[in-house]
Amino acid sequence: MALQPYIYLASMISGLSYEGVQGLLGLIHTPGTISTALPPPRSTLLASFNMPYKPNIKSSALTHGARALAKHIYRSSNKFWGSLDGNDFNKNRLAVDVVNRLIEHCSWLNVHFVAPHGFLFEIRVANGYGARWMEDGKPYMQDGHSKGWIH
Repeated sequence: MALQPYIYLASMISGLSYEGVQGLLGLIHTPGTISTALPPPRSTLLASFNMPYKPNIKSSALTHGARALAKHIYRSSNKFWGSLDGNDFNKNRLAVDVVNRLIEHCSWLNVHFVAPHGFLFEIRVANGYGARWMEDGKPYMQDGHSKGWIH
């Protein structure tokens, strides 16, 4: 009796080490890489990216992702990030488009230690642009946990 292909695939994957699974997923290894880490699910990354940046301020609809984009958009002389114009809704929409493009075209993924920020999940596209989250997929925020930020 022939086995289903998913059984063969499950058998192959279960025989891999963490490093093997990381390689299969495209994670790279650097001196700061967490050897047993796997990337957070895309759904976790997008959910945290779309969390309100200032949830306690009624008039603010800006997301964590749009806030991060606003901080970095002017660092690109070739307009890689696009143009951040308009209201919070427009900024949020551009940010989602950008992060989806980064995720779809990333050529470099790593879960690693970056001083002084700690352990991060980071993605990069071929020309070096990218995004980062805390290692568990929460929005990256310098000193966020010491400031009482929780997911």
